[in-house]
Amino acid sequence: MPPVDDPTIAETPRSAARRKLTEPPERYDIQELLGEGGMGRVYRAHDTKLGRDVAIKMLDRELQGPDKTQQKERFVREARAAARLLHPNIAVVHDVDAEAGWLVMELVEGESLRDVLARGALTPQHVRRIAEQVLAALDAAHAAGIIHRDVKPSNVVEMKTGNVKLVDFGVARLVDVEVTRTGESVGTPAYMAPEQLRGGAVDGRTDLYALGATLYELITANRMVAFESPGPAAIDKIRTACGGDAQLADVICCCLQSDPDARFASAKDALASLARKPVSPRRWPLVLAGAAALAVIGGGVLAVTQLRSPSKTEDSRLAKAFKLAQRGENETASGVLEEFLAEQPRNPDAVTYKFLVDWWQGGLVMDIDKRLAGVKLRPPQRALAHGIDLITARRETEAIAYLEAQNREHPNRVEILYALGEAQWHGQQLEAGAATLERAFLLDPRWQVALHHVTEFRLARGETSKLDGVAKALRANDAAAGAALDCKIAFANRDYAGAGEIAGTALDRVEKIPELYICLAQAQVMEHKLDVATVTAKAAFDLWPIDLREWGGFAQYAEMMLYRGKLDDYLALVRGKPSRQRALALMMWRPELETNETQPAGPGMRMPPLGAATWILQEGIHGRDTVGVYGSYPEAEVREWGLGMWAEKKGDLVAAIAHYRRALDVPSKGDMRMLLSHALARVLQLQGDNAGARVACEEILAPRVYQNYRAIVVPDCLVWSGRGKELLDVWRGFDHPAVVEARRLKE
Repeated sequence: MPPVDDPTIAETPRSAARRKLTEPPERYDIQELLGEGGMGRVYRAHDTKLGRDVAIKMLDRELQGPDKTQQKERFVREARAAARLLHPNIAVVHDVDAEAGWLVMELVEGESLRDVLARGALTPQHVRRIAEQVLAALDAAHAAGIIHRDVKPSNVVEMKTGNVKLVDFGVARLVDVEVTRTGESVGTPAYMAPEQLRGGAVDGRTDLYALGATLYELITANRMVAFESPGPAAIDKIRTACGGDAQLADVICCCLQSDPDARFASAKDALASLARKPVSPRRWPLVLAGAAALAVIGGGVLAVTQLRSPSKTEDSRLAKAFKLAQRGENETASGVLEEFLAEQPRNPDAVTYKFLVDWWQGGLVMDIDKRLAGVKLRPPQRALAHGIDLITARRETEAIAYLEAQNREHPNRVEILYALGEAQWHGQQLEAGAATLERAFLLDPRWQVALHHVTEFRLARGETSKLDGVAKALRANDAAAGAALDCKIAFANRDYAGAGEIAGTALDRVEKIPELYICLAQAQVMEHKLDVATVTAKAAFDLWPIDLREWGGFAQYAEMMLYRGKLDDYLALVRGKPSRQRALALMMWRPELETNETQPAGPGMRMPPLGAATWILQEGIHGRDTVGVYGSYPEAEVREWGLGMWAEKKGDLVAAIAHYRRALDVPSKGDMRMLLSHALARVLQLQGDNAGARVACEEILAPRVYQNYRAIVVPDCLVWSGRGKELLDVWRGFDHPAVVEARRLKE
């Protein structure tokens, strides 16, 4: 076979990768290039002998000539240094050949902090977690006599578990190895300590400076000015970005001292400072563990200032309203706020809370400028209001740009991050939106509402393990709400009995809140305990009788009547109330009756997906072509639902199936998950694909996320899945078409 270097031979990507390497060992199957630096490239490879994926770092051929002795020696030092380190926060070295110029390392799957930073500043909790792990890694390396010398965001990888690893000891050197030439400086200038930039002697404190520069960038989304200790403006910026975490602010400031003697003496000391208990503000200006002196302004060293987060006593009614709204009880919260605003109409917190509650209730907030006139909102509050106004007007792209700029100016303010996450979410940047909203919640766990889209996103995808961090924070802040999330996680794992046990235990031992009753009722429904579930749902209804968004006690209790086939009782209960559930029940069970769903104003109007879907269903039942409206609807699930329905009307079942499948592929799958599954199963059934219909019905029969119209769509799926007997046992005397069909099949 001709050699790969033969120019007449067309190269594959893999052969092109191999050509640039120095004879990789045969046992390693090179698969793809992962990245490259100043002296080597890193490839993904498969170890065919041990059956594992690894990373191989190799010197390029051009670095292996006789005039490249120093680079090769540096590579040898990397191998020896890294091979001596076994630590959970350091990438493990498996194999090495210094002469051939390759190093086999653990393949660390995750994102570099450089990539994480691309989405904006991190929360103090997130930065603290990273700092603890990198400091532990540096402590182990320094104890082994190894200095990394190139700590920076791109050399720290965060895995999906939240664990981080320090990678690439490519510029590390053993303490007892002499510098190859006078004045040599190796590293990345933006993160290099002054002594390193000057080519002077380096030690463990040099790595601490680089870590301080990295943490500063993570918490502020800006790079630190090299060669200087933080001045008053930088200290204030660090203090603000760190929120109430004074210990984290201390560590960053101390690590960034230009004088090595003013930094921590070791990574172990920095870890101890990070873990220490807060010092009373009256007793300390700024504690710098390991620092020898406190210098004065003008002397070129740090001017010490007090690092403490502001606090104030908030009116108990505001605190109550805020907590109710965060749990979803917006109507009750609105009443409390209206009473408060009658006394203090220009209170900025009350105005902001009321603005948010109105938005959470219906997704539309009118007369914003008039409502905010004369109110002295803080900059983050005003940014929040303006951002929500843009989202309401369907100007999400503009909202994202505006809020990103506000976040750079006022980093790590929960109001801005929350609004930015909502803008990204509604602008169909679902992954980014969920990540930003999660950061907002972790910044201030009182903001439980920020978890709504996060949990919707993760639970619908079955990614329950990714909720471990927020669940822990929620439990610590609100035990009852934390138990409700634990119940939803168990439900998403289809452990319905476990979900019921979690909710029931919390109701007995923690606090009786509507959300726990709702989750318990849903779990009882899945275990076919409808009588008990009705009692449980009634308890939720008694605590939460008004439910404009239809995910609370009212919708749950009303649905119990549908499960028992009591359509007249159901209609009597919901009479006079705006209800998507009612509209769906009438249109899907009584299509001959007239319904009056409100038409969306068009693509410029923000409307919840289920609201748009019910209007599309109504228009489809009456044979009206509405492609002009829903064909350009921003949410893909709504758009594909409408196009699928219209394809059905035209008799093009193949196209309808394609549209419904695309809608179900939307990562969020939103509050239309069961409607779409029902539509897909229906068309598959019409095509004679009974097996496909049964698979589609699993989203309804064994859901990960419960939706309060399940009783409307479950009868058909019970019949299509051969479980008509269950339907007859429940829907006694009810003339739903699926029940009639089940009776016919039984006879």
